[in-house]
Amino acid sequence: MQFQFSHHYAMSPEDFWGKLFFDRAFNDALYLEGLGFETVSVESETTGPDGDRDRVLKVTPRLAMPGPVKKLMGDRFSYHEHGHFDAARRAHTARIVLSRLADKVKIAHTMWLEPDASGGSTRKVTADVEVSIFGVGRVFEKFAEKSVRESYEKAAAFTNAWWAKHHG
Repeated sequence: MQFQFSHHYAMSPEDFWGKLFFDRAFNDALYLEGLGFETVSVESETTGPDGDRDRVLKVTPRLAMPGPVKKLMGDRFSYHEHGHFDAARRAHTARIVLSRLADKVKIAHTMWLEPDASGGSTRKVTADVEVSIFGVGRVFEKFAEKSVRESYEKAAAFTNAWWAKHHG
């Protein structure tokens, strides 16, 4: 299932990528305060000579899961986000690898920002969720889509508030 959404950001794409997206203090605050996750850690991060960056985050979310999903995932799970920032395209792609059912659940996204007339930008996201579990795949996909949309909505609000407080 593929879906798209967008949010307004108060900063330019250059400021978002250059001052926020890879900033550890911002990321810790975003995941722990803004999204209410239990944990976040940077497992690895590298920058190539062309400015491309690869980063692996490990996070433990707090999610209210529907019964069938909770039965499969348990009360608590984590995931790794394997992200790649393409400096030439100014776009970030990522795949999510769950701590459970990684072979049956595929979640990926591509995110980019486009400048707008206000001096800010529009963050655009294309996401894809595929669940191959007989009997609960569709329920799991709908839950994952809802969770992704809600997380990105919260992240947009938090990012704009952080920007105003620290750079405004």
